[in-house]
Amino acid sequence: MSPIRFIAVRADKLAAVVVISLVLIGLIGYLGFLNMAMRRATPVPRALLTWSAPAATSSAPPLSPAVVGRKAPEFTLPDTAGTPVTLTSYLGKPVVLYFWATWCSFCRTDMPQLQRLQEEHQEQGLTILAINLLEKDAVVASYAKQLNLRLPLLLDADGAVSAAYSVRATPTYMFIDKTGVLQAQIVGKPRSAVLERNLALIMEIPQSEVQLSPPTEETTQDEGGSTGGSTAESHNNLDESGTRQSPP
Repeated sequence: MSPIRFIAVRADKLAAVVVISLVLIGLIGYLGFLNMAMRRATPVPRALLTWSAPAATSSAPPLSPAVVGRKAPEFTLPDTAGTPVTLTSYLGKPVVLYFWATWCSFCRTDMPQLQRLQEEHQEQGLTILAINLLEKDAVVASYAKQLNLRLPLLLDADGAVSAAYSVRATPTYMFIDKTGVLQAQIVGKPRSAVLERNLALIMEIPQSEVQLSPPTEETTQDEGGSTGGSTAESHNNLDESGTRQSPP
């Protein structure tokens, strides 16, 4: 074999090794990111994901799927008092849809904080709609009383709204601007800076004007006095960076 041909063969092998190494490094990095991300949310139980409402209550056509950068899917859901609440009634106001459940440990600390945020930004019209996943109204009402919640608590009894917004873990946040466009979404418990950035985006104010208050001892403890959260749960945060997503 000539020296030139030998060098060409070695170069080809070296290039192949480099490509394979880069692929492996990328795969390891991706798996590492998923491992980190899985620690910041509570997956919806499989039984709830596969549960479907009886035919008599699921005859309505499915909602259009949510896409960041486009109009948020319209819906009407009852609150715990049975009063229907429609998303379009909040046009002209920034809205956060917060998908949650009573079995979500992160939600126990999130919701009092979100309530304070809504109260602090009344002048900007901030509205937070807390949408419960598939639980009975009595369970939700009892939970709200326990935490002294005054947020609008909506009941997604058949899971249609959660399906339209592709909810697969709690908590899940959807940020909708004043024109009704879905601007961003976060799956899992976000870092404070990420939440502040997305709230400032839909309220059209500087991020410095959105300051998250630390949870109080009263709101971070359950009835038995233990703090919320469980290290045994698996988690998932798909928007750790908080960067704005674009439609395909």
